[in-house]
Amino acid sequence: MDAQPGQKKLLCLMIVNHEFDDKARNREDAIKPAKKLKKTLEKRCAGKVVLKENLTVEKMKTAVDDLVKGKLEARGTDPADFDSVWLVLSSHGDWNYFRDSDNQKHITDVIMGTDEDFVQIYSLTKPLTKTGKPCAIVSQACRGDQLAAVCEVMVDGDATSCQQTREKVRLTDRERTENTCPEFDSYFDNQIMLCASLPGNQSFRYPLIPYLTEVLINEDLSNTHVENLFAKTCQKVKEEYSSGKGDGTEEDFLRDRKVNAIYYNKLLEPRVFLQ
Repeated sequence: MDAQPGQKKLLCLMIVNHEFDDKARNREDAIKPAKKLKKTLEKRCAGKVVLKENLTVEKMKTAVDDLVKGKLEARGTDPADFDSVWLVLSSHGDWNYFRDSDNQKHITDVIMGTDEDFVQIYSLTKPLTKTGKPCAIVSQACRGDQLAAVCEVMVDGDATSCQQTREKVRLTDRERTENTCPEFDSYFDNQIMLCASLPGNQSFRYPLIPYLTEVLINEDLSNTHVENLFAKTCQKVKEEYSSGKGDGTEEDFLRDRKVNAIYYNKLLEPRVFLQ
């Protein structure tokens, strides 16, 4: 859909990895909801959406660089011509250790390429600040069963470390660091990111992309901004998984794990509208 005079325009890169070198890792059901989200962004938001499938880590980095430089396609993808920039990631993921410049061990979200290598998600999203535009990121990837582990959280002023203290998973003992990760304060200037703390295969195709698509279809986008859309998506996830349903998952599985969607908001503009 072409943008009407005065309508906000968005440029979106979608990276969906559903076929891997190890065929056992294939996410066969991931591409269909991603294509529906693409169609919805194009139709409802006058979005220019470029979908790239099955990329290695290096090609994922290259695609993000091309987005920033306006080279996603031969023409029509210069961020300067758009009001906001979106990055949608869908792949396997985890919560892994990395080391900072002082060789301190920390934990952060990572996402997998088709070569089964991992890249820290914030290292993919940090370059988006160069566009000078408000950026919305959606990360549909597992964040690891270790998120359900019993942890002691230590904030050392640089990032958030986590030490597992017991093998058994008990929701009442588990402390999550979603809203206190300093790395997000450091890397997400003028960005808002939607992700989920679902363990295991619960993040293969649910819940973010289908629920976000549903919200985009049903909301009046002329007076609804991105933060509100993400909040409504989070609420849908909460309602679905707190009921013990969530893609047919047994309630016993969910009882010991915190299942929710969250968003980190570092937007410099209070409200970023899509129309």
